[in-house]
Amino acid sequence: MSCKKDPKKENPVEPTSEETVYIMGTYGAESFLLTNGELSFFDNNIGRFGALDMAITDNGDLYVVGEVKHFGLGGSPSSLLFKNGVPCYEYNFDYASFGGIAIED
Repeated sequence: MSCKKDPKKENPVEPTSEETVYIMGTYGAESFLLTNGELSFFDNNIGRFGALDMAITDNGDLYVVGEVKHFGLGGSPSSLLFKNGVPCYEYNFDYASFGGIAIED
């Protein structure tokens, strides 16, 4: 997919219905994922999640890593991994910061 303008048209090239477009970002203090126009936030019952990186496996699983700022607590954030929108608490590390993710299928 490309966001460049098609040389034959004035309008940007739009994704086809066969493509899945993921856009990760931050709105206010919370991160979100936009999947083909459907908005979702990262719910985790720990605190506010700041998404830092994402990767998609060949089978379509979506992994997102980032930092959690704990509700009502000062101090250092922790890091958390989400798989397909669900937090993987076994990958919740206090006082650590996940900076990126890569997957080899």
